[in-house]
Amino acid sequence: MKDSLFFNAYLLIAMRILGAGMGFLFWMLAAHAAAADEVGIASGAVSAATLFAGLAQLGLGYGLVRHLADSDDPNSLLNLSLITSGLAALVLAGLFLIALPLWGPELLPLRASLTAALVFVSLVLSTTTTQLMHWVFMAARRLSFSLWKMSIQSALAIVLLIVLLPRMSGYLAIVTAYTLATILALAISFWPFLALAQPGYRFSLRFNRSFRTPFASYSFVNYLADQVNRAPDTVLPLIVIQQFGAGTGAVFFIVWTLGRSIAAWAGSIAESLFAEAAGRPERAGVQVWRAARLGLPMALGIAAAVILAGPLILKAYGPEYVAEGATLLSLVALSGAPTVLLAIFVNYLRVHDRLRAVSIIMACSVGIGMLLFVTLMQVGLVAAGAGWLAAQVAVLAGALLWWRCTNRARRSNVSDVVPGVEASERVAYQ
Repeated sequence: MKDSLFFNAYLLIAMRILGAGMGFLFWMLAAHAAAADEVGIASGAVSAATLFAGLAQLGLGYGLVRHLADSDDPNSLLNLSLITSGLAALVLAGLFLIALPLWGPELLPLRASLTAALVFVSLVLSTTTTQLMHWVFMAARRLSFSLWKMSIQSALAIVLLIVLLPRMSGYLAIVTAYTLATILALAISFWPFLALAQPGYRFSLRFNRSFRTPFASYSFVNYLADQVNRAPDTVLPLIVIQQFGAGTGAVFFIVWTLGRSIAAWAGSIAESLFAEAAGRPERAGVQVWRAARLGLPMALGIAAAVILAGPLILKAYGPEYVAEGATLLSLVALSGAPTVLLAIFVNYLRVHDRLRAVSIIMACSVGIGMLLFVTLMQVGLVAAGAGWLAAQVAVLAGALLWWRCTNRARRSNVSDVVPGVEASERVAYQ
């Protein structure tokens, strides 16, 4: 397939679908083979490891996609990223285990033995590194390697789970299977995949890079923006539980997670745009329109499918989920359309290093969305969902209006400097 923008987007969608399907199968097998408490401890360990992996990457993945291709020493840049994120992962995992009695006594079995503690630390470290490798493959525009890595990891996790469950205690068997699968898939990522994506790469504990570089500042700003973007998925469920109780909170968590996850499939085109345009910023203007022409119909199509099939999906969880969550699920799915367009625009700005604009737009999207959600939540969850949808539409409209005014001012300045320049010629001066 010659069109790498769309091809990479389809690969990302395939990865999300594969991850969701194989993850469902893995946890279904675990639930049938181990007690509910054991599965709860294991899922808590995996969730914590995933959270810490996202924090430990420090936005370095964004920096790699933007700067790796143009770097005069890509090996050093890779080693800096791997070592820094690895050290951050070790620190976070250690602090988590030390303070476990304070914030998660139900997960104390994770530090009950040296073996359990080492398995958890290995899980955090390997998850951090394997996620960073995905960014490396994206920077090299070799996302097929990420798909292979995920396929191998998912299959190994299920096989290892079946092998280990008769030989180890429930939660430890589940976490160990997950960890070993991640480590083995990571080994394949380094060889042969990384050798093909980044020819000549050699891992070394020494690197000729400092943190006072455009790469570091670019990574850190995007890291902060990324953490802001995660806030609705972590904060809103807690607010709903506090306001309405655990029962309604459970309905909201399922509906919100399902709606946002499905809508993220269409968001894959925004990630593909970032990978494709990062090495050729001069082509970003053309690519952004092509991405929008695919992303918007895809988001609307997914939303229509969710609206039609939503009640059937929620029925599998229970009748109360249909009664309380069907309309909310439709609104969350519909919000995927403005969210995808906003993500495409934000990644266009990232390619051009407009990081202040990226931070402001993402802060407005999350801040206004959460403010309207919490305010209208007093009326009901459906009203809150409508508020979230309205906020995303409003922020998208505001961002596009700002961009139009900015471009108009730039063209006006070009005309002042070069009198008589035609519109088609002005573009060359931008």
